[in-house]
Amino acid sequence: MGTLTNLKGARMNQIVKTKAINGTAHVGDIVISSPEDEYPLLVGVITEIKPLGHPDRDTENDTDDVYVDFTAFPYSRAREKEIEAVFSELYQNPKLFEDLPLDMAIMDPESLLVLPQGCNIPDSLLNSEKSAEEFFLNLLK
Repeated sequence: MGTLTNLKGARMNQIVKTKAINGTAHVGDIVISSPEDEYPLLVGVITEIKPLGHPDRDTENDTDDVYVDFTAFPYSRAREKEIEAVFSELYQNPKLFEDLPLDMAIMDPESLLVLPQGCNIPDSLLNSEKSAEEFFLNLLK
């Protein structure tokens, strides 16, 4: 019985990870979302991962639920306007940046690109969609 308890405890203490576009993603990783995603080219931090089969998952997707805080870094006002335009089109209703649900977005792990540890986030990444897309594509290489 002690061995079973130890195994259960070991599994519960394992770091939860998931498969991203360019490798393994963990809680605390900085990510950028794919240009093809509904939340395109946003930069954030993974705050939680609920694996497929987890009893408290919030979606019925056939992937892990990856919670990302896309408000962790300050976007320029110009970039906020671009994001507002994307979401206004998505919801077919005008949206303001401060009203968008970006602090706890649930993402498909395969729509996220993990930035290398210690990578400095260039200001340009937070200033324009075009720069964010160039950064994303360069990371894929």
